Amino acid sequence: MRRLLKYHSKKQIPSILIQRIETGSTGIGVPDFYFKTIYNEGWIELKEIKGNTSREAIIKIPYQPGQYNWLKNYNALNGNAILICSIDKVWYCFKGDYIQQSYIWKDFHTLCQQFRTASGINFPRLLQNSFI
Repeated sequence: MRRLLKYHSKKQIPSILIQRIETGSTGIGVPDFYFKTIYNEGWIELKEIKGNTSREAIIKIPYQPGQYNWLKNYNALNGNAILICSIDKVWYCFKGDYIQQSYIWKDFHTLCQQFRTASGINFPRLLQNSFI
């Protein structure tokens, strides 16, 4: 999933810097990737969802300790944090106030629709600072 993120984002935005962050024990809650474009910067957290993903299930995001709070606090400071979830090899993206600890299945389609294209994620739109 990490390799695909770097490949697809660089293919759609050649002038992007996207860097995997390895924090070890010093950065509790820090997301997986930092990104910088000419116009903005931010953080991306990747999560692969396994288990019960039926249409009726409440889908809990498998955050590590501190990750959810870090994303919420960063967004509260007008930061550009993004959560990308993979379910059965389909990517779903959440930004800002739409980053939550759990979702119902409908959320994956209604809240993420603006970032989808026929071939996957629309990275130029996703990495913008605000919703348009």
